[in-house]
Amino acid sequence: MNSHLFGQGKSIVFCGVLNIDILIIEELRNYGFDVISINEELEKKYIFHYPNIRSFLYAKYRKIIFHDKEASRKAKYQFRRQKFLDIVKDKKLDYALFFRGDLFDDELLKVIKNKTTYGMINYQFDGLHRYPDIYSKINIFDRFFVFDYQDLYRYPDLLPTTNFYFEPHSELSNNGKIYFLAVHHDSRTHLINQFTAYAKRHHLSLDFNIVFATNEQKDDYKTPEVIDFLDKVISFNDNIVRSQQSSVLADFVINEHKGLSFRVFEAIGYQKKLITTNETVKFYDFYHPNNIFIYNGENHNELTKFLKLPYFPIDENIRQKYSFNNWIRYVLDISPYQKIELPEY
Repeated sequence: MNSHLFGQGKSIVFCGVLNIDILIIEELRNYGFDVISINEELEKKYIFHYPNIRSFLYAKYRKIIFHDKEASRKAKYQFRRQKFLDIVKDKKLDYALFFRGDLFDDELLKVIKNKTTYGMINYQFDGLHRYPDIYSKINIFDRFFVFDYQDLYRYPDLLPTTNFYFEPHSELSNNGKIYFLAVHHDSRTHLINQFTAYAKRHHLSLDFNIVFATNEQKDDYKTPEVIDFLDKVISFNDNIVRSQQSSVLADFVINEHKGLSFRVFEAIGYQKKLITTNETVKFYDFYHPNNIFIYNGENHNELTKFLKLPYFPIDENIRQKYSFNNWIRYVLDISPYQKIELPEY
């Protein structure tokens, strides 16, 4: 069998978030997996019907009297959920992989777990405390991965990993711009303001994109003329293309965890320089001061020098360790792979 097709003859139930699921499903199928996507199945346009007249009347009552649509939403979720379970009930399932398992009810998770041969895995790519519903579900999974060492320290039975990058399918380029994409978050606004003011003074070319919910949030930014404000997140694929075309990637982290964002690994995979506010990046094996600058809002003289430094090529084995190919082999425990550790800090 072709070593690239390490998933051939195997099935996997998968559910991701952040628009990333489309790319992961594509890659898994390229590796030969038979992929059953929970998102794809739950979003299909099944002809919905309430399970009984009582359920129908209750949902209408809540909507008309209390303007509450939750009963209707729950009924529709249960309907689609059952459709999904009907699809997998007669299937052989080798693996199941969840991103953010807290989004699913225990019964659904347990049904899928009982059908998997090689294990059900969760990757919680955000700090555990941000979504506390996950705590009661940890023991449902056979393997549970986190990307923040603080969570690994508090819960040593969990497993370490990081985010990853997808191998480029087109030629990398360099458009001279510093690229940033994020949803508005109050904790990073101040540093973004300091950076964009510096960039404007030094005539740097920016491709800064911030998704915001209200005009009040937009008003928090002091140099709006150098920022594109979006009303929805661009697709993950478009984001990767823009990362591959940029000269420098920017990463302004929220203050609720210390795990490394996807932007860090895009910089590794696409050999781009990175400006980040995450100080823990200096403890990782890929860190090099020519390539990664830790920005604190005040060290502008050092930043000017950094932007003039040549990129230092990192060891190819280290670069490959953070690819999706190695990542998926590692979390599914399909040899050979490089184990991904989290440094202490």
